[in-house]
Amino acid sequence: EVRAGFDRRIARTDFIDTYDRFLANSEFTARWVERLWKRHADVLYPPVRPSVVPGAKRPLILTLGRFFDPERGHSKKQLDLVEAFIELEDDPIAQDWVLAVVGGCDAANREYALAVKRLARGHRIAVHVNAPGERVTELLGQTSIYWHAAGLGEDAERHPEKFEHFGIALVEAMAAGAAPVVHGAAGPGEIVRPGIDGFHWNDRAELLGHTRRLIADADERELVGGAAVRRSSEFGADRFSHRLLDMVAHDSRSIDA
Repeated sequence: EVRAGFDRRIARTDFIDTYDRFLANSEFTARWVERLWKRHADVLYPPVRPSVVPGAKRPLILTLGRFFDPERGHSKKQLDLVEAFIELEDDPIAQDWVLAVVGGCDAANREYALAVKRLARGHRIAVHVNAPGERVTELLGQTSIYWHAAGLGEDAERHPEKFEHFGIALVEAMAAGAAPVVHGAAGPGEIVRPGIDGFHWNDRAELLGHTRRLIADADERELVGGAAVRRSSEFGADRFSHRLLDMVAHDSRSIDA
């Protein structure tokens, strides 16, 4: 379904000339607007209104996102992250750490979510499918490290729809003070500045290397988490409103001229 929608937007371009301006939710999306529709797009990151503030942290790694089978499009690759944590949990440095996999799921993707649950069984991994909002809020506040894997193993040239175009859940986790370790592509690669307010990874070895580093150094974990909170404010509603109003004012001046 995702691919079909993408194909329609390539095949049907008659609407393009009815628009004066294009806005994209990330640099990644803007580049594809240029490639597919031959139009420049200004970047306007969507507003994120986090409902969670940093709480008392515990040895918790969290990944948050809907369960989508990779064959159906925009998978968050929870199965890959569970496999990575199973490798990590054998390391004495991570003996007190747990992984929480949280996300919604519909009937079409039920088998993928069940596969994640089956793989997690017997490990320090809790899989929360369609968890109530109160539970999600509680876990976000407690999270020390946030994992993100959308786009892992995919080809951005052939399947850009399988990547995270922005990353609202990521910004929410950063606002809650989690140190993010994200697949360094598309939206998350723009949001997280490596070595400042998080880390990028491209394969499991890098994911586990950055994670072990944060686990081993509580001071660095706290510093990165604090920087993540500050970075998240750059994607808030106020910043969005100011940017949008500036764009509208600029367009109005152009019309008057």
